[in-house]
Amino acid sequence: REHHIADPYRPVKEMENHACLKLLPGVLAELDAIPHDKQRLEALITGVFAGNVFDLGAAGTVELYESGRMDYHEVRAKIKPRPWRVDDLDLLEKRWLEGSAWRKAIVLVDNAGADVVLGMIPLCRELARQGTRVCIAANTYPSLNDITFNELVPLLDQIAAFDDVIRQALRDERIVPIASGNDVPLIDLRRVSAALADEAAEADLLILEGMGRAIETNFDTPFTCDTLKLAMIKEKHVAQTLRARMYDVVCRFDPAMSDSIPHGAARDRARA
Repeated sequence: REHHIADPYRPVKEMENHACLKLLPGVLAELDAIPHDKQRLEALITGVFAGNVFDLGAAGTVELYESGRMDYHEVRAKIKPRPWRVDDLDLLEKRWLEGSAWRKAIVLVDNAGADVVLGMIPLCRELARQGTRVCIAANTYPSLNDITFNELVPLLDQIAAFDDVIRQALRDERIVPIASGNDVPLIDLRRVSAALADEAAEADLLILEGMGRAIETNFDTPFTCDTLKLAMIKEKHVAQTLRARMYDVVCRFDPAMSDSIPHGAARDRARA
């Protein structure tokens, strides 16, 4: 930025988005063919983990990318089996399967390419299909290979051209892209755009995706709405902090905090 280089990662983001758009119809068809909601949810979450590998801000995954070993289907097949390092999927399933569980979701997405196209878009699509208004919040300004709002809008339009669910959701404003006001891989939720703050006022679900937003910041932050934190661990110091191994995954679901229930107590009871 100091030297007026607006977005040095733009070419690789465009290349990865283009490649993943070719795979998306097959991924969506595969998900839609799963007859049971419970199995479809687990497949959606596993897909998020597989997509989150495409991260040029983590040394280990940069090496994978440069070696040509960054294959979405292969990575998805190698996701570590449950129980995951943090595994609240059962608690999430119970809430998810209630039907029309959430009125509005704020979804903070992470990287371009497989992460957003093959991981987060299918998850947002499923929420919208259930009737949730999904506000997909992307960085306002470039940061590494994080997708930006200006990249997200045309990307959704491209997907709408071949997917009826996304097209109708955009028309009905059940999927709404917004600029988060952010310019780094982490996020300080005290400093966001006015648009994000306004939408968040009525949200009853927050989804934080990616190691920076879901673990390195906000991991233990209590919220007054249900919160889902999804990430793959791709840095050694993060793995050490969580007493995990590289490429372990985190699926943390915290029910809305209330005055009568301490934060995390509901999750701990469910595990017990």
